[in-house]
Amino acid sequence: MEPESYPAAKILIVDDYPGNIDILCQALPESYELRTALSGQEALDLLHRTSFLPDLILLDVMMPDLDGYEVCRILKQDARYREIPVIFVSAVADVQSKINGLKLGGVDYITKPYNFREIQARIDIHLKLRRLNQSVAESNRLLEALVEAKIQAISDTQIELIFALSNLVTLRDPGAGGHIERVRDVISLLAHALAKDPAYRGLVDAWYIDQLIKACPLHDIGKISVPDRILNKTTPLNEKEEAVLAEHTRIGAATLAEVSARYPGNSFIDMGIDMTRSHHERWDGTGYPDGLKGDAIPLSAQILALADTLDYRYAEALGGHACLSPISLDLPIPSAPAGSPDAIRFVRNWIVAEKNRAFAPPLVEAYLTVADDIEKLYTPAGASV
Repeated sequence: MEPESYPAAKILIVDDYPGNIDILCQALPESYELRTALSGQEALDLLHRTSFLPDLILLDVMMPDLDGYEVCRILKQDARYREIPVIFVSAVADVQSKINGLKLGGVDYITKPYNFREIQARIDIHLKLRRLNQSVAESNRLLEALVEAKIQAISDTQIELIFALSNLVTLRDPGAGGHIERVRDVISLLAHALAKDPAYRGLVDAWYIDQLIKACPLHDIGKISVPDRILNKTTPLNEKEEAVLAEHTRIGAATLAEVSARYPGNSFIDMGIDMTRSHHERWDGTGYPDGLKGDAIPLSAQILALADTLDYRYAEALGGHACLSPISLDLPIPSAPAGSPDAIRFVRNWIVAEKNRAFAPPLVEAYLTVADDIEKLYTPAGASV
């Protein structure tokens, strides 16, 4: 054996007979850090109360109270010690005893009386295997971290590409500049506020909010199919034009469904399908395309519907382009001048009036807790609302 290969090897020796411990200690290099225990329970106590983590355990089989088999069973049930190799040492030499020890997770079985050269050779082999396993585990950990980083980089690139493509859709509407960015910010504020509601705790968590923010740029991707003459029309749409515009929800959802079928398991694409198809549904069931009512509407689409509507209403109230809101084609127009406090209050009052009609009550309540922060998104720096 070449003990210099393992100058920091740590060995725990467990035997109820001190003479056997002395023999094993003599067989091991002085460079090893050795700990001993005279019973199974003493060995477990040593591991639990100290930071000593052995590279290998030499474990006697026949001991009072806890025998070696039971100690091994306990160690293998604990994630901290599961990978530590256990070599059974015993005067019991029958085949069944050896099989029992190996079935419990032991890596070897040495019988007494000891042969120093045999002990040294077997311990040397298992220390080498231990070091190799640790090296492989560390390599796997580093590889997993590298793969995760690459996947994240690819995911970030894909999200940026989707965001850019979604912006191309809004660029066809001269009055919708910055719409996706603002909706994304509003969704973040609404979702974080909703997360504080006990009824949504555990559902609207950090992961869910992250998926909402990633998926929301997809919601109007179906508008690529809507003719410019309808999309950019400044006068009210007729019934036929409204029907054409409404189809963007189905078309967008169907497009994303094809992506999901080709690349399954992408959670934010799947959420994007719900948001794209259902963000024009209303809480009272009078929306489109499916006439969903109440909680039959996916929560992600409910949140988007409010954020999308708020963006149009606040942009209009603060003097921006007067666009059709996604939640209704027939909205009252505020009588107060754009940008005035009365115009801003009108938006809040209108949202409250739509509670239980267009929007879920808990969502409206969450909005009211962050309305001031949302309004700041639409107010030029230094201005006051």
